Amino acid sequence: MTIPGEDLSVFFDGLDATSATWRPAAGGSYPVTVIFSEPYVTIDPVSGVSVGSADPSAIAIEVDMATVKHGDQIDINAVTYKVIKVRADGAGLVTLDLRKA
Repeated sequence: MTIPGEDLSVFFDGLDATSATWRPAAGGSYPVTVIFSEPYVTIDPVSGVSVGSADPSAIAIEVDMATVKHGDQIDINAVTYKVIKVRADGAGLVTLDLRKA
């Protein structure tokens, strides 16, 4: 739950916030600001074969994306991602787990 009157955009100041376009599956498109992360993890299982995986996610202000759902799309840095999981933190921010569309 967001504290009434709290401006959560200050959390994005000084961070690598970027402009994005949210495209709900139901239609339309909306400009949003997100903090995007795409860490790349390499795992070397016991077999000795390296397996790599990118794990993209975006953090946004929840009220800016109040109806975001699994299956929606978001364009970040000229790449389209599909929302595969939505995780609200209860304090007014939402983390979107993404996969390249």
